[in-house]
Amino acid sequence: MKDKETRLSLGATLSFSGLLLLLNTFGFLKFIPFAYRTEMLDWRTFLLYAALFFLIFKKEKTIGLVLLIIGLIFRFRSIYGLIATYSHLILPIGLLGGGLILLLLALRKG
Repeated sequence: MKDKETRLSLGATLSFSGLLLLLNTFGFLKFIPFAYRTEMLDWRTFLLYAALFFLIFKKEKTIGLVLLIIGLIFRFRSIYGLIATYSHLILPIGLLGGGLILLLLALRKG
């Protein structure tokens, strides 16, 4: 790998993944409920971690976006379940978030 950004992204992903697995092995993640810890340490979630690091560290976002899309496709059932459970909150949170963004942009420029 000649690309410094790719090495940085991959190194951060592997280091973060190793740290999570090591913390879990030594029991430092016991305070997290088992269901969440299982999801957090699932291989499909590691695709999302990799996407995050590639999006943060690389100027070219293609690899990060591809990993994000693949990770979200593999996580579709979990995401759909969350949306179905919290669907009554989507509109109010969307309106609140959009309004706050517009307010912050107006205050920043003014």
